[in-house]
Amino acid sequence: MQRKKYGKIVLGAVCFALLLAGCAKQKAGMEAGERQDQDVFRPMINLTETDEGVYYVQNVQADSDFMALKYVDKASAKETVLCRKVNCRHDSKACQAVSEGANYMGFLTYVNESLYYMVCKSVGEDRGLCLYRIRKDGTDKTLVHRFENQTIPPNAAVMYRGKLFLSLPTMVEFEDATGSESAEPSLVMYDLQTEEETLIVDGSKLKDTYVVPCGGSGDSIYFLEMNLNEDEGLIFRQYDFQTKEIRTVLEGVLNDAQFIWDDTIYLQPAQKKNVEAYHIKTKKREEILTYEEEIDDVYIQIGYMELIKRTKEDGKERGYYKWYDLKEGRYLFDEFESEDEMYVRMRLANGDYWIEKDDGIKASPKSFFFFFLQRKQPT
Repeated sequence: MQRKKYGKIVLGAVCFALLLAGCAKQKAGMEAGERQDQDVFRPMINLTETDEGVYYVQNVQADSDFMALKYVDKASAKETVLCRKVNCRHDSKACQAVSEGANYMGFLTYVNESLYYMVCKSVGEDRGLCLYRIRKDGTDKTLVHRFENQTIPPNAAVMYRGKLFLSLPTMVEFEDATGSESAEPSLVMYDLQTEEETLIVDGSKLKDTYVVPCGGSGDSIYFLEMNLNEDEGLIFRQYDFQTKEIRTVLEGVLNDAQFIWDDTIYLQPAQKKNVEAYHIKTKKREEILTYEEEIDDVYIQIGYMELIKRTKEDGKERGYYKWYDLKEGRYLFDEFESEDEMYVRMRLANGDYWIEKDDGIKASPKSFFFFFLQRKQPT
């Protein structure tokens, strides 16, 4: 769930004033650039991109206890661990790119020349859910914030306007203080500038309801309240950072659960073979895609759509995928592809797609390539 960008000494008061004005203009430009970078709604998944390459998380080795940040250069497709240390084996805390003994490491995003990612550990001195920042060249790793009592990875995480939004599993203490149990997830906001946590939706007060952030617009975030009872459906809501108010945007049914992209909700109407776009600001609907196949699920990612058929083969459930580019208005490939053989990881900002493909060798991990829709050729 997927972007970015990404002498001579002069004498005289007049020249000095012009020099100061030029510096002020340059500073303002940089600040505007940083604001523009932060204004992009960024779902945090296990990979993210810059203009030069793609960053992602993977085990150092198949049986390793270390998870590592890795980098693939777009031009050469060369893969490396994000580490600047010479002759590093990436198997100790001395390596800034790795984390040892983590329940989870991921939820990456790229903002203002830095990577942000999360590590969750249930034991040890660094127990808890931690947000880290590291420069894109693998230097200056910094612990940004620790969610002290959170030892379960988030259900979802997004970055928007300098704020981190998390769907966090809620733990409720037993009345006799003998332990705790998991309740419905809460929606939490962490402000990177003020370093404050804000509880937007308290999961302990919900019943059979799943809450997840799903889009951003202006000084607000969209989120979804989905009742786990299919008959009761779901509600898209909007939370305003400034007023702290929550308003209802749209009520739907269970299979409407999607990302909100460019103030648009993409809906798969129940019992119909089409996908509709609901434009929040104008409150208008339009049909954007129809299909003849029997589709089990439709998922909207950032910039593209997944259509999924599910089958049972040899007692195992298997998914077959077809991907539709929302900007170009057409499919990536003509046929459905087995998830065991090919999978689209994300749409890159330049229109390329990051795709993993099975090379047919059982002992080998899936290879990857970049695919551009206009060329219809892997790179």
